Order: sequence, then C-alpha cells, then structure tokens
Amino acid sequence: MHWRGRELAAAVAANPPLAVQGVKEVLNFGHGREVQAGLDYVAAWNCAFLPSEDLAEAMRGFDEQRRHRVPEGVSPGSETFGSCTTGCMNR
Repeated sequence: MHWRGRELAAAVAANPPLAVQGVKEVLNFGHGREVQAGLDYVAAWNCAFLPSEDLAEAMRGFDEQRRHRVPEGVSPGSETFGSCTTGCMNR
C-alpha cells in the first residue's frame, strides 16, 4: 500500500505546478458549497490561470509531445496570476 501512495504522489508531481495547485484550491473551495458557487470559483481561477507561463509551457510540451519543463526556481504558488480580462466573471 505504501508504494501506491508514492506512485500517486509521483504522478501528481509530474503535472504542471499551477495545474496541481489549481485543482487542490478548487476542490478545497467547493467542499460543502453549492455547485454554482464552485463553478463561479472555477471560472475566476481559470481566468487568472490562462495568462500564466506555466500553462503556455504545458501547451508547448503537449504540442511537441514532451513533458512540460518547470523553470528553475518556480514552485507551486510562486507564479503571479494575471487578471481576469476576458469578462468571464461578468455574467
């Protein structure tokens, strides 16, 4: 059982840092709340996430059929989020 936990941790850690942080944040926020509140939070989170270098690198890696590269010194939560300029919160 212990090795399965390590496998799961390795699989999670292999993902782009902001994606891991985002999933954790959204799941924690949604716990015990109404579905619409969770969906609104996901929309706000995604607006902030879209302009990130982390997402751009993940997309380049996917396009080039390789794993993403995390820049040196970047850890989950260290990247500055952009602002929501797409109007997605103006519903």
